[in-house]
Amino acid sequence: MRLGLGTGRFSWEDTRLTAASLGVFAFALFANSLNHLVIRAYFALQDTKTPVYVSIGGVLINVFLAFLFVFLLGNVELIHRVVSHFLRLENIENIRVLAFPFAFLVSTLLQLIALYHILEKRIGDLKRKEIIDSAIRILGSSIVMIIVAFFTLRIVVSFITLNTFLAVFTQAAITTVVSGLVYLLAAVVFDSPEVKSIIKKLL
Repeated sequence: MRLGLGTGRFSWEDTRLTAASLGVFAFALFANSLNHLVIRAYFALQDTKTPVYVSIGGVLINVFLAFLFVFLLGNVELIHRVVSHFLRLENIENIRVLAFPFAFLVSTLLQLIALYHILEKRIGDLKRKEIIDSAIRILGSSIVMIIVAFFTLRIVVSFITLNTFLAVFTQAAITTVVSGLVYLLAAVVFDSPEVKSIIKKLL
């Protein structure tokens, strides 16, 4: 984020807010992707109405939550303090822009839950146990990757002074490569079927 935006009139405060927004959006990425997959299951059943109704409901919830979170982040000190601390946005007074990614995150999750629940009631077992088991393995691998990425950033900083573009790029490149390899290794250790399938096809 600092490489792409931290130049010109885009201030360090703007960069931090953008990075925080992207981080919140990232949590919704899996739900948004699964929504498209589940919607295709409805299309296979020749049902185009249910996804439309759920999507309209999701949009309305998104708009409502956006206004609600704008109010909460701007007027409730406790929520402002907690969000600022969690996303490392201390000393930034106005963080109301985060209301939009938070609203998108919640509404996308609610859409996925509604679509999955309706589909399961319609066609029966969707192998929920296997899905949860796979999600736990992926989550475990992701947590290991996050921990390694955090410490890799700190280690690289001890050897490189981040006052030039090349230094920041080097830190980002090293951290990306190391954390990516660690994720693959952790996924193999956790016996993730998806990663094993990808590796098998590559080999």
